[in-house]
Amino acid sequence: MLKIVLYLLLMIMAFLSSSNSYSANGDVSVIIDPQIPIVGESFNVIFTIESSSSSDPYISFEPGDISVQGKQNLGVSISTTLINGRFSTKRTMRVGYEMIVERSGIYTIRDIKVDINGNIVEVKNVRFKALKTPPRPKNIFVRAEVSKESAYLGEAIDVKYYLYFLVPVSATEIKAFPKLKRFLKRFHMIKERIESVEFEGRVYKRILKYSARVYPTKVGKLIIDPLKLVVQYGSEASNSPFSNFGLRLRNYKTNTFSSRPIKISVLALPAENVPPDFTGLIGRHSFTLISNRERFLVNEPIEIKLEVKGAGALENLESPEIYSHPSLEKFDTKSELLELNRNISRKVFEYTYLARNSFQIKETVKSFSFFDPEDQKYKSVDIKIPSMLIGGAVTSGNSNKKLSEYDTENNNRDEKESKTKKIPKLETMGLVAPIFQPVSVFQFKNMLKFFNIIVCLFIGYLLWVIYFKKRIVSSALYKTRLAINNIKKNGISYSNIFTVVDYLNSKKSDNLTDVIDQSELSSTAKEYFVTLLINTERVSFKDSNDVRSGDLLFDDKHFKEIYKLIERELS
Repeated sequence: MLKIVLYLLLMIMAFLSSSNSYSANGDVSVIIDPQIPIVGESFNVIFTIESSSSSDPYISFEPGDISVQGKQNLGVSISTTLINGRFSTKRTMRVGYEMIVERSGIYTIRDIKVDINGNIVEVKNVRFKALKTPPRPKNIFVRAEVSKESAYLGEAIDVKYYLYFLVPVSATEIKAFPKLKRFLKRFHMIKERIESVEFEGRVYKRILKYSARVYPTKVGKLIIDPLKLVVQYGSEASNSPFSNFGLRLRNYKTNTFSSRPIKISVLALPAENVPPDFTGLIGRHSFTLISNRERFLVNEPIEIKLEVKGAGALENLESPEIYSHPSLEKFDTKSELLELNRNISRKVFEYTYLARNSFQIKETVKSFSFFDPEDQKYKSVDIKIPSMLIGGAVTSGNSNKKLSEYDTENNNRDEKESKTKKIPKLETMGLVAPIFQPVSVFQFKNMLKFFNIIVCLFIGYLLWVIYFKKRIVSSALYKTRLAINNIKKNGISYSNIFTVVDYLNSKKSDNLTDVIDQSELSSTAKEYFVTLLINTERVSFKDSNDVRSGDLLFDDKHFKEIYKLIERELS
């Protein structure tokens, strides 16, 4: 037991001191890969150096009992940003040292210094634990996996959270979802399917528990934060006297597991050669304009669609301008976003215009630009914007004139017609309304006016009848409901029973007993109300010797039935 405690303390010391990274002034970081080396197996000490200098840095350190096998440059990346009108270049260089240890224990790399063009950066000592044999792999853990750890601003990154396990899992529950701050998030519907994968030399089963496509919204170091999962799982089978018969007992435990955070390096888009028609989209995209017609009439709605497909953050894409003219009124553009699959989405913009005058727009070509992260270049897609012709009915003899001239001619012609009271003979281009003689028009209008008056009077009569009948019905039902409530509150008497039953007396019969017998009430309801009428009449005329108190009880079921029947009769 003491050995286990000491082993855990050494592991914690190694993790806190040096297992992940060590930095000074944010310029130099050091990691051990793998975090816990094995005796006799080589491991790497990797330096990551960020600076604005173009010269190679000089690294020095004291390895102590660690044997250095070699050195290797792991690559250089350069990024340029525009800050306050000035270009800033950052150079990131990674250098790895291959090392090996001969015995287990805690090791320290001391006196780490990095000379960056004369600027000495001192790094804290790196401590780590080395083991004789590899540590026992975990039976269960949660792991976050990303499609890339370095991306441009606005570039898509797929994030998946898996539960890995070697023991039976009976139940899982998400305790805390990842917040994914400073990312635009697009969550995925997942199917929890068990699959077998190899991880660190062992075959695990895993289940996808959470998935999303994210788009970074800020340049710099962003964090894919953990997913916390509550898992109920079985331990190794315990020893049991029934094991030989195929019965193995398991102890089930419940613990909370959390994935490790992942750092994402977000690069700024190049500031040089940014096209003026840049849409802000990252990755290849297609643009399609859908317009079924090119000729329209004045005041006729004009509808077109623009379809954009690609892997970028289409949520942030605003509707581009397609047509523009002083006489063309544009209404609010509708948009709809649809995921075609987990990689490609489609956004459709629906434009609606209304032409107020005659005019013509010639065919043009419009460019839409996006940034291609694979080639690290801005690229453009050209689409054809079809011509648009707005007009009305014009004479065929003047077809070679401009549309603006037709407006002036038509106005002048209307003024002359109003003075001469003549109807000109028209040669039409397209479809025009028929022309009637003045006398026929007058007669037709009088007949149409007379017909409209008759229809309006008839409709008014129907509305009055319906309204009046509703008033009568609602008043009668209100009085019936009031009488029933009075009976329920103050008790049964001959007068209030007579008031309720009398609403069924549409033929105004003198005998209410016959009215009840001839109604559509159920047999039990008929017997109930006939009995009430007889007994209440006896009580009213002081002949109550044969009337028992139970004969005058209020039965809500029967009163509801008679109310519904009265309602049906009145309607």
